[in-house]
Amino acid sequence: MISSDVVSLFTNVPLTFTIDYILDQLYTVCSTNCLQLSKSKQCVDCKRRIDFQTLPGIATSKTHFSFNNKIYVQHDGVAMGAPLAPIIADIFMAYLETTLMDELISLGVCEWHRYVDDTFVFINPNANVNGILSVLNGFHPSIKITYKVEKDNELEFLEVKFIRIPERHTFETTIYRKSTFTALITNWNSYVPIECKKSSITSMIDRALRICSTYQLLATEFNEIRKIAKLNDYPTSMVDTLIGIKFSKYRNKQQSNKSTTENFNDNRQIIYVEIPYVKTTTSELKKRTQHLGGKLRTDLNIKFFSKPPPNTNTYFQ
Repeated sequence: MISSDVVSLFTNVPLTFTIDYILDQLYTVCSTNCLQLSKSKQCVDCKRRIDFQTLPGIATSKTHFSFNNKIYVQHDGVAMGAPLAPIIADIFMAYLETTLMDELISLGVCEWHRYVDDTFVFINPNANVNGILSVLNGFHPSIKITYKVEKDNELEFLEVKFIRIPERHTFETTIYRKSTFTALITNWNSYVPIECKKSSITSMIDRALRICSTYQLLATEFNEIRKIAKLNDYPTSMVDTLIGIKFSKYRNKQQSNKSTTENFNDNRQIIYVEIPYVKTTTSELKKRTQHLGGKLRTDLNIKFFSKPPPNTNTYFQ
């Protein structure tokens, strides 16, 4: 197993190279090569190609930004956060894959799985890893690809750690956290709705149930969640309750026994109501409104959500 990553993909995507590839897929170049002629003498396809070429050029090139009181122009690559950035980057990576895949297979690549610029690859035991890297890095001078080879039958990819079990010819998976992980989540004493605090824990539990492949690894991850919760002042009893509820639902699903909630068809109309968060006052308002709605409008399912109050500076604008 190896994993690879493109160094700073978005800011290094070759724009002209990628846009030309897009144009080649959309428009065929005519045999007379009339792209070199004046526009009045060009065929319809060539005119459309040139017109379309202008659009992504305007949207992606000549990006301006300031740094240390100086204005800079980004000549190549796409800006982080730009709407077209992930699309352009993904098209470039797809072009790389389709162009090089046959050669990569001949060098020992068995399976290739990519998420944006991160790739998880299965290779033959006798595969030429350096040759694979050389082929990838030779695709375009703007792109540099690094890789990591499994060590002690383990390899991390995104948030998952893959563990090879040679004697059983299988793999196990568990949660992977980078060395820079700080274990900071929404503190229990924060002035936010309790639903937000609970979701900080349940999201980690759901991720563990989805990724951990054995009950032993799952139990280990639950202990990690308890440690993280304790560091952020969460009550241990509440964390254990949430783990128990989520795990019970997971077991029922595994045994194909749907819970009562899943079997109940709620045909009521859902209405979302925004209310300000004022701690106990908000909770009391929710209870009373739901109780009243249950009596007067049984056809409605009222769901509440809270937003933080406006920042102080908004009152001075």
